[in-house]
Amino acid sequence: MSAHRMAHRTPAIALALVTTAALWLGCAERDESLTGPGSEQPSFGVSAQPGLNTAQDAFDAAIAAQERHTPRLIRMEGVVGTAVGLNPAGRPVVKIFTERSGVGNIPQHLDNVPVNVEVTGMFVADADPTSRARPAPVGYSVGHPDITAGTIGARVIDASGNHYILSNNHVLANSNGASLGDAILQPGPFDGG
Repeated sequence: MSAHRMAHRTPAIALALVTTAALWLGCAERDESLTGPGSEQPSFGVSAQPGLNTAQDAFDAAIAAQERHTPRLIRMEGVVGTAVGLNPAGRPVVKIFTERSGVGNIPQHLDNVPVNVEVTGMFVADADPTSRARPAPVGYSVGHPDITAGTIGARVIDASGNHYILSNNHVLANSNGASLGDAILQPGPFDGG
């Protein structure tokens, strides 16, 4: 084989070796239990897992655990959803939403990340997000008078107990064209507000 042909094949051979190694490692035997590798479940915190040096590392670990285990969790009788949130101490947790209290076999930790079970009932879509509702639910139509309409993305409460709605800038602030004190219509103008 000529040196020229060998030089063109070398990158392809290297790529094939790397791909084979990645597939081999990806298909290696894994622990498929809900709690993940190892059965010990230490208390969680930035120092509870090696390599978790920052709050972002802890949050990333919670997201990874939630993504890894959700497909199995959601198949459990009575589990209706999962999320990542914060516990009262401000540390990341995997939230498991249940249809009712007493749903069994829910682990206390997933990959050493604490689990917080929250009874929410079934999640159902609201029939008419363009209707007028007080307080306006998340997902309902809203908007500045000079736009068409948008959606309430979240309702939040600050430390003083004040209630707010969150949406996009173009929905509530007319793309920075609003003034303090402008009305916000619910439903949005396009939806009859």
